[in-house]
Amino acid sequence: MPAPEVCRAVSNPQDGLVVRTVALARRRSRSGRSHPQSVLRADDLTRDMVKTYVRLPHALQRTAVRAAHRIGLRTASHYLFGPLDLGADGVEHIGGTSRYGRRQKETHLGHSYQDVTGPLAASGMAFTPTFGLSGLGLSAVRAALYRYAEWALDDTRLTSLLTAAEYAELREGIEAALAEEPTAELAFVARHGETVRRLVEQGAHVAVGTDSPLVPPGVYYHLNLQTMVRHGVSPYEALRSATVQGARTLGLSDQLGTVEPGKLADLVLVEGDPTTDIAAAAAVRQVVVGGIPHTVADLTANTKRSRTAVHNAALPDLPQQPARDRFWWHREEHIHHSCC
Repeated sequence: MPAPEVCRAVSNPQDGLVVRTVALARRRSRSGRSHPQSVLRADDLTRDMVKTYVRLPHALQRTAVRAAHRIGLRTASHYLFGPLDLGADGVEHIGGTSRYGRRQKETHLGHSYQDVTGPLAASGMAFTPTFGLSGLGLSAVRAALYRYAEWALDDTRLTSLLTAAEYAELREGIEAALAEEPTAELAFVARHGETVRRLVEQGAHVAVGTDSPLVPPGVYYHLNLQTMVRHGVSPYEALRSATVQGARTLGLSDQLGTVEPGKLADLVLVEGDPTTDIAAAAAVRQVVVGGIPHTVADLTANTKRSRTAVHNAALPDLPQQPARDRFWWHREEHIHHSCC
């Protein structure tokens, strides 16, 4: 497979609902303090961080952030304002759904301004952009990334390790984007790219993520890296986002992110120089996991693909207020296709 994902922004509609419904059920930790049961469960399961979800009321956002910090877990959410004041450690997606009745980080056309980038950079929060997700009233604008993904067609890692249905969907998307230039999607993602470039220049902690399984794993990580570079971030800074910043986002800088004595011996060996050509980062020839090397041939040998994709159960839309047309999340384009 392509280089291991140090940091992924994975959105599951159930996450926020779980926190929301059990956050008031408390039990005591070993320290004797009372914490939300859902946060303690994350600790029991050795999770690295807690991501609160868009349906979580502001008061419970505060409760989740404080409880997670007391037991040493980092926190993130879709929101910037609100969690920023509460001391959250990270924010996911340039866009991302909202239940405040407005977009927090961008305009409908994908512009972000200094009132967003300034506080985000100054806060020290980690930021995972996740290019190619919803925008322009569409469920996804991934065509803007697929336009530059011809290299992924017939890649043995993808044909072997994705299910047949997943690979067929990926291939169809790439071929469609190559056949007809997705002008609107390209312009939308370019605005996101400009925002990320400005954030990196301002010293923000920008990581890399995909929102998989809503998008194909592995390959989409590299498409995000390439999108950053295509819109003005240097290959060196993009690689730092994928390694150093990814480890920091998860609170794992003592184990991952840099090659140093005492850290995990998880490495990728690529063909080419990704510090000058970011596409070389996807040209993985070997991976080293825990000090043990594996070739691509080793990892793809005797791989049997499932003929069907695994689909997550869809949850019904649960607005916090009576449905009214003036709320954007009740519009037709969001009701049936929005993940959250």
